[in-house]
Amino acid sequence: MEKFILEGYGNFLKITLAEVFDFPEKTSSLRGYDTKSTLEISSGDFQCNFIIYISMDDILKFYKELYEANKSLSGSISFTNIYDRNLEFSINYDVNGQVLITGIISSTTDFGNSLNFEFMSDQSYIQSTLIELDIIAKKYGDKRN
Repeated sequence: MEKFILEGYGNFLKITLAEVFDFPEKTSSLRGYDTKSTLEISSGDFQCNFIIYISMDDILKFYKELYEANKSLSGSISFTNIYDRNLEFSINYDVNGQVLITGIISSTTDFGNSLNFEFMSDQSYIQSTLIELDIIAKKYGDKRN
């Protein structure tokens, strides 16, 4: 199972592709391959585990934007899983190459529970994430991605 991890100083956000639907036979009509993925977040004293649905297009777009931001050590990028919109996070670079990762994961139940998270990282951690995302892109990317 492929995965990518955003890590920083003992905190992390990890997405593991548990299932890539219909690979390699066909992609969904608009979003590349669809995935059922596991999400783990550890931020300070808080942890959560979720099942989320993410399109490969969302992952590959995030990879391209993260690559460019890390190359220039500047900018801000964001990620949202387009289907359920229950995971949103952003990555913001400062002038010293430090990275602030902030986001929210929300339950898809009627109770409306959510976890806001925030942790610091830097470009050395992001480089590992880019290596993991490159493996995913090489395997699941297609001419539309």
